[in-house]
Amino acid sequence: MRAWFVALAAIAVAAGLVASAACGGDGGTDNPVGESASLTRRDDGAGSVTVEATWITAAEAASDGKLREAAARHDDGAALFLVKMDTHSVDLGEYDLSQLSEMQAAGETQAPLEWVPVSEDSHHVEGLLVFPPPSGDGEVTLVIRDVAGVAERRLAWSAAPE
Repeated sequence: MRAWFVALAAIAVAAGLVASAACGGDGGTDNPVGESASLTRRDDGAGSVTVEATWITAAEAASDGKLREAAARHDDGAALFLVKMDTHSVDLGEYDLSQLSEMQAAGETQAPLEWVPVSEDSHHVEGLLVFPPPSGDGEVTLVIRDVAGVAERRLAWSAAPE
């Protein structure tokens, strides 16, 4: 009887590993635009809020039904950042990322062209921040200010997605 339980447990573990791999290897995190881990940046969760941003291509954005229209409007080399903010203690609904964000590249600062919300739950916000195409090559930094008492969060990339 004990061998039967051990075999059943092994099958359950194997099924869990297969399901995890099918979901991107992280136990089920939804990854609607096929975002590349190398283009994802996450802050340290200061102020009880974690901010994660992935620089995606217009093609990746177009593959998500909620972002398809925005991708069509900005298929001109615009910098597209899929931004997620998560917390368990702060109401994220009070923050307007179109007013609190900027992109810095080649010594220039750009305001966002658009914020396209995907999810606006009070504790889990996700959406697309759209900026003009960055000028020049080199580091690109997404700056988000004044969220949960944190003056500035800086997420930087050395290269654009291909």
